[in-house]
Amino acid sequence: MAKEKFFEDSNEEWWNTGEFSDGETLKEKESVEETLVFKDSNGVTLQAGDTVTIIKGLKVKGGKDIKQGTTVKNIRLTDDSAYVEGKVDGSVIVIKTEFVKKN
Repeated sequence: MAKEKFFEDSNEEWWNTGEFSDGETLKEKESVEETLVFKDSNGVTLQAGDTVTIIKGLKVKGGKDIKQGTTVKNIRLTDDSAYVEGKVDGSVIVIKTEFVKKN
């Protein structure tokens, strides 16, 4: 049975040395991600899986507008603390945290 590679060639350096090309280790990259703090419009900390409510009607490009008071369950955090992802009417959308409040 042939040995398979489950990582891209660009990650091979990390696989062998434990470091990325910019010199950071995996633990350092993870700690940077953990330091992101997501806050809603009232300054309350958001976590993955929270339920939030839209506080202002939002226009969605290429989709149905979201009305004020719409509930978004089970949000996901993004790479940027200013945005969260959630499903509204079956579509995954990215929402600015300034337009949501935690329930």
